[in-house]
Amino acid sequence: MKTKFVKRSLALALSAAVLAPSTFIQAAQFKDVPANHWAYSYIDAMSNRGVIAGYSDHTYKPAKEVQFLEVMRLLEGVINLSSSETANAKAQYGEVVRQMNVPTWAQQSICVALYRGVLDVETLNQAKKNGMVSYNPTAIPDRSSVAVYYARALKLKKKTDTSNLKQSDLASVNQDVKGYLSALVDAGVFDAYGASGKFEGNRGIRRDEMARITHDAYKYNEKASQEKTFEGKVTLVSSGIGNKQFVVEKGSEKLAVNYNESTSFTLNGKSAKAEDLKEGQEVKVTYKEVDNSLQQTGRLASKVDLKKTESSIYGRFIRLDRDKITLDYTDRTDNLDLVRGQLIAQGQKYFTLPRNVKVTSYGLNYDLNKVQVNDIVELKSINGELKEVKIYSPSGYLEGIVEKVEDSKKVSVSKEITLKLNNGEKETYYVTDTYFSLPRIGDRVRYNVYYKLINKVSMGQSGEHMGRIYDITYSAYSNASSLLLDTSDGKRSEYRIKDTVKLRKDNSFVSSSLSLTDLAKLRDKYVRINVKDGYVDEITEITGVSNFFSGQVRIQSATQISNDLVEYRAARLDPYYTYSQTMTFRLAGTIGSNSLIPNQVYEIETFVDASGNPVGKTFKYRPYDTSSRDYWYSQQARELK
Repeated sequence: MKTKFVKRSLALALSAAVLAPSTFIQAAQFKDVPANHWAYSYIDAMSNRGVIAGYSDHTYKPAKEVQFLEVMRLLEGVINLSSSETANAKAQYGEVVRQMNVPTWAQQSICVALYRGVLDVETLNQAKKNGMVSYNPTAIPDRSSVAVYYARALKLKKKTDTSNLKQSDLASVNQDVKGYLSALVDAGVFDAYGASGKFEGNRGIRRDEMARITHDAYKYNEKASQEKTFEGKVTLVSSGIGNKQFVVEKGSEKLAVNYNESTSFTLNGKSAKAEDLKEGQEVKVTYKEVDNSLQQTGRLASKVDLKKTESSIYGRFIRLDRDKITLDYTDRTDNLDLVRGQLIAQGQKYFTLPRNVKVTSYGLNYDLNKVQVNDIVELKSINGELKEVKIYSPSGYLEGIVEKVEDSKKVSVSKEITLKLNNGEKETYYVTDTYFSLPRIGDRVRYNVYYKLINKVSMGQSGEHMGRIYDITYSAYSNASSLLLDTSDGKRSEYRIKDTVKLRKDNSFVSSSLSLTDLAKLRDKYVRINVKDGYVDEITEITGVSNFFSGQVRIQSATQISNDLVEYRAARLDPYYTYSQTMTFRLAGTIGSNSLIPNQVYEIETFVDASGNPVGKTFKYRPYDTSSRDYWYSQQARELK
């Protein structure tokens, strides 16, 4: 639709007293606007088009400041509603405007401004209170307000990146105003350097300045009416000499468009370069039709908005040849099932890997030369550039912190567990076994995985663990036995048992060939287990104890009772650090040499007697300090005499 301009009879005289068509005077006839005036061309162009006018004494008064209603009258032409839209604006806001006693000549302009969203009723009411809405106004709008009005009239959105503004007084400018001003600079309506290097947002705006701003607003509208936009994914970029073009596709639609040094590029609202345009990237391109003899495609992009996009291609590994990886691949996620390890390939293709591409598997750095046939490979690109290779294996394992546990909407999947992996990435994995012992938020876990399916049993943390066996189970699904271990703080962890697990009773060896019946006898027994490579390879039944304690204590005192023995008195702490039951225990050592420090809080795990004191079994401890919590110390607690 071609831009419509207001008729001469509706033109604005920048003095409310001069409106009639007979008073229109061209800039060349204004006595106070000589040909060398900086705004001569703008005043001349706008007065010739009937948009502005001067005074009956053949003056323009370029330095006079513009009134609020005059700005709204100018903006009526910039907004340029159709006759039906204007009628709707008057029907919607006419009564409000009349009740505010807006002068008759400005009522339609105010209705249009309210209709477009340049103003709201509250802003109009405030302008009236400030003395701006009358035949003889006592106040004028400042430059900041005028900038906001023009940006809204042109439907420009506030920018968050305002680095294009070069005025020296921006520190005093409201952030919202800067956002609109930045958009106006991009549109060519305001100047990036302002007047003499400043914006001067608190002063009024002069008639010569308004002539230029209005001229450039009309110019922006004319340009916008000729331009078109298209959004989609870049499928081809050609930057050869004399042939800079790219192709954008969306569904069955395709657009080929040229670009050159005049084309502006942005990435997520920030200035970008033509080199940032990549295949596979989502873009919004603003373009216009041009002379085919000058452009190969017949279209030239004026602006290309790039969006930060992430995309992935998946494939079943075939081979690796130096920097080329060959896959049976698909770029459609509906052809992929990482729960069941299924992939429907679109074809076979090799992909060239960047020299420093990141290779990971389940949150850990990975040697690409170790990839196996049947591994599924994800090639992850950002803005069309390959950044990471991720490996999913039918026999993988992972470790991470539980972020979320929720029901799954996937068919045949029971739960989804989102983990923060060792490299900080968050990924979701799946559970199909309804009897799976679910972790709690914040738990650190290790799991065997089949691609992204978590096997039934947690691998558990390597090392020594203590507690009471809650249950012994066997799963035909995994063909493995497991034990559930309870600790006094309410945690329950599940561990897979090695086929040749060793059983000890206190310090005596019992057997290394246990049946499920033998294992079942361990229910409710206090045990110390050793986990290696994700399996329990040794279980020691602990006798002569009443309970197991796992929690925090504060050391109250330490007494050297012999050359190599220290007696400690400690207070158990609840989560709110309230003192409760105390305990007394003895450890080998001397005060000041690897001893526990009075007033310091420790995490401990130990078996206790009926009085709640540690007994002559394993005593594990570590300072309750995040900088040193990765390592447990272990001793034997001496019997109290």
